[in-house]
This record gives sequence, C-alpha cells and structure tokens, in this order.
Amino acid sequence: MDGDEQVRLLARLDRRDQVTLTVAGRALEGVANSVFLGDSRIRVMVADRTSDRTYRVETRWADGWLDPRVDVCYPGSTEFQRLGTLEGIEKRDLLAA
Repeated sequence: MDGDEQVRLLARLDRRDQVTLTVAGRALEGVANSVFLGDSRIRVMVADRTSDRTYRVETRWADGWLDPRVDVCYPGSTEFQRLGTLEGIEKRDLLAA
C-alpha cells in the first residue's frame, strides 16, 4: 500500500473502526477513537487493544500528503513520543475478528 492509499484509508476511518497499524515492522492493533479531517491535516487517534497506550497517526498536506507519522502515548503520561512512519494500515472487519 503506497502513501496515497494510506492517506485515503485514514480519511475514510470512522470512530470504533478496528485497525492494524504497521510501524517499524511491528503490527499494532487498536480501535479508532477520534478522527480529525482538516483542509491540510488528517489526524486519527487509535486506542491499543491490549494496553492503555494511545497512538496518534497524523499527516499534513505540503504540495502532496506527507508520509503519515505515528506517535505513542504510554499509560500515565500526557506526552506523545515518536514511533516512526506508518508502513501499513488495515481496516479490520468486525465479523472476521
């Protein structure tokens, strides 16, 4: 999946959609709990399915969409730390889970 396809999928996500994010070769499963679509920014907040971590996936428009970056907020913290660039995203079917 190329960067434009990733951005299109991010823009189509709804709250409560189950997703698998791939970052630094790791699959992270979660549920979208906030989706912000602006003129020049897309931000999706994803709650981890197995812990209290929160992932922030964000991209901006700069004569084309930049590669989405992924940050993580660990339990007990209010600060996000950079995890890396989004390598893949998959919307999971609830019926298949």
